[in-house]
Amino acid sequence: MNFFEHTRQWLMGEIALGHGLMIFGALSIVAVLILVFSRPSEYIRSLIIPGFIVALLTLVVGYFMSVGNIPRLDELTRSFVSSPRAFLIKEMARVDNFVTAYKWTPVVCGVLIIGAVGLMVLFSKPWIRGCGVALLYAGLVLSVTDFFSSINGERYQEQLHQVCELTQSQNSLNMVSAEPYNPF
Repeated sequence: MNFFEHTRQWLMGEIALGHGLMIFGALSIVAVLILVFSRPSEYIRSLIIPGFIVALLTLVVGYFMSVGNIPRLDELTRSFVSSPRAFLIKEMARVDNFVTAYKWTPVVCGVLIIGAVGLMVLFSKPWIRGCGVALLYAGLVLSVTDFFSSINGERYQEQLHQVCELTQSQNSLNMVSAEPYNPF
């Protein structure tokens, strides 16, 4: 497998995750609509608006993850074809930046989930508890999304570093040889 296939696999994983979020968001909207047309109690009615907002946000994030990454594949392909070595350096810097963000998303998920539990336990008004359930839903969706995205991103980062190390070791060996090493 050549180096660019790792980039393509990473991007296709992000697109697939976006498709999954879109499906989950659409199913969640359908679930909220079912709640609307049933004979809801006061507590069920309090879930409708917060649940719809979180479901719509899930759908929109999934849309941008999938549709937004399709043109990026063309852009990355052009960048790779024009200069593979410059692409590798630029891509390593970009990936190292976004992989560090994965360390903070569990904190955000934890705050959302703790806040949700706090709203549901400390308050008795149905609309506040409905907001707590929506926050819990958002925290869980973010947690699952981050889990799969971080696995995909960290694997891609590891592959980038392996290619870079291989390139550096081959280039140091090639100082003796007349033919330069090209991993691409």
